[in-house]
Amino acid sequence: MGLDAPLGRHLRRILLKARDDQREAVVEAMGKGAALKALRKAATPAYAAGRIGRARKQTELEDQIGRFYWSWLAGPNFRRNPARPDGNAVINFAHTMLRIEAARAVHAAGLHPSVGLGGAREKGGLIDDLMLPYSPVVDLAAAMLIVTGQNGMNAVARDALMRLFAAPLRGPSGLVQIRSGLEELARSLGSCFESGEARLDIRLPAVQDPSTLYDRIMGPAKQRPGAG
Repeated sequence: MGLDAPLGRHLRRILLKARDDQREAVVEAMGKGAALKALRKAATPAYAAGRIGRARKQTELEDQIGRFYWSWLAGPNFRRNPARPDGNAVINFAHTMLRIEAARAVHAAGLHPSVGLGGAREKGGLIDDLMLPYSPVVDLAAAMLIVTGQNGMNAVARDALMRLFAAPLRGPSGLVQIRSGLEELARSLGSCFESGEARLDIRLPAVQDPSTLYDRIMGPAKQRPGAG
């Protein structure tokens, strides 16, 4: 199945917008909405209005959010370093699980994983694209484990994060699982490729209540992180 480049770029913009909206909701859910608004205001560069100026502004803002994102979610002293065996290992495992689930969804929908929505063949490809809208809620789940005492990977963290993808999470249109949401999104992408229309079905969980998400992933026992 061929991929029209303008259509692919349009679809990727839709996925990026969904990710950014979810990420903002996650930041607000962790009580850092005011900090995010202040950062947006301070990051406005003195560029002339126009396409290039807007692009630079957005790039600068994304860089600034990236600097503070994990300290907002996991605490002021937390620093994102994938090589560290502390809470960073929890985030690494969460992202690995999301990649596995996205890869399953892409293959189940009969799509070619190596072709990204921009049309380029590169590492990640369509799998990375599919992960975008769901990455903030996965980040939030990992952060909730970290702030409640999970400073490294063990059986408790592993089981909680594996449970995340099948847990029924409340969303705007009812309960949704990340796993089924990824599958529906992959099928929706396939339909867009066939029809040539950028109409994506993106069903995302709500992230306004981190404690509810924590309860879902910890299961009935509610064992405290770090206990195993």
